Amino acid sequence: MRLSESLRKNIMEVSVGRVLNKFKVRSRRSVLFPEDILANYVKECESKGHGKEVRKICRKYGILGSYLLMPSALRKLPLMLFLNRVLKILWTNIGVLDDLHATKREDIIIIETKNELISRIIGKNEFCTGFIEGVVSALSDHKAECIENIQTFKSCKYVIRVRGKTRLSIDAKNKEFYNKLNTFSPTRGFELKGAIKGGFFTIIKNRVYFRGKPLVSTEPTFFHLIANNKIPTERVAHISYDLFKDIIMKDASSEVKLTLLKNFLQTTGWGLVSTAIDDDKIVVSIRNPPYGLQSKKDNFDFLARFVLGFLWTIDKYSISDVKLSYRFLKLVYCL
Repeated sequence: MRLSESLRKNIMEVSVGRVLNKFKVRSRRSVLFPEDILANYVKECESKGHGKEVRKICRKYGILGSYLLMPSALRKLPLMLFLNRVLKILWTNIGVLDDLHATKREDIIIIETKNELISRIIGKNEFCTGFIEGVVSALSDHKAECIENIQTFKSCKYVIRVRGKTRLSIDAKNKEFYNKLNTFSPTRGFELKGAIKGGFFTIIKNRVYFRGKPLVSTEPTFFHLIANNKIPTERVAHISYDLFKDIIMKDASSEVKLTLLKNFLQTTGWGLVSTAIDDDKIVVSIRNPPYGLQSKKDNFDFLARFVLGFLWTIDKYSISDVKLSYRFLKLVYCL
C-alpha cells in the first residue's frame, strides 16, 4: 500500500498539527522532515568523529520504536516472517525504502535493502546501521550487532548477529503517558491532505516532496535523543539554511515567509503553530508539540535550530529562548 492510498484510507491519519501512523502497529505520532537536512547532519557528525555516537543513538531509537510501538502479538511472530512481511510493508508504505529482504542462518541474519533513507543521499553511514541493530534487538529481545555491512546509494546489506541470552532492558516513557502527551482534539485548519491537494506538497513515487526536496516520515523520538546527547547541533541551522535559501523566494516579505514556516511546521506534524514578529524579535509558538519515547526530558533544540536556519532567509537571527511547558513550546529568536 502506497502513501497516497494510506492517506485516502486514513491509515495515515492527519489533522491540523498532527500526523498519526496507524499502519499495522500501535498508533504513533510522526513528523515529515526534510531528508536532505537529516542526511547531511548525519554526514557532518560522522565526518567529525561522532559516528559511534550516531550509531548508539540510532540503535536506541530503533529499540524504543520497535519494542514499545509494536503490539506484543506481532513481536511474537517468527522473526523472519516479521521482517519480510510486516516490516517490509511498513517501511515501503511510508517511503523509508523501496524493498527489504531478510534471510537467516543459525544466529546470523542478513538484511538487504534498496533505496533506503539516508543511505540514498550520502551512501555509507552509521545512522542506518545502528537503527537496523536496534530494530533486530527489539524484535528478538536480545542484543543484535552488525558484524558486516555494505552500504551504497542504491542498495545496502547488513549482516547481523543476535547475541547472548540476556533480555533487553528498556528505559522509556510509559506508553500510556506517551500517548497522552501526543493526543489532542482535532481543530479546523490547514493539514497534510489539504496541503497535498492544494499543491503545497507533491507525492512522487510514494514520497512527499516540498518544492522538489524529499520529506521522510520520522517518529520524533530521534530528534529528542540527538538533542539530549553530546553531539553538537550547531550545524543544523546552517544545513537548514542551505536548503531553504534555494527554494524560498528571496524577495518575499517577512510576513509571507513566516506564514510559509507556520504552514510547513503545522502540516508536517509539529503541532498547532503560530508566529509573531515584533521589531528585532520573532516568536514561534507551538501547542501540542510531538513528544518522544525516551525516558529523559523532551528536548526541542534540534527543532529550534532547524527553524533558525529557515529564519536566516529573513535576517541573521539567533536563538534567545527555548521554553517548554506542558504541551506548549515557545521558540524566541532575536537579532
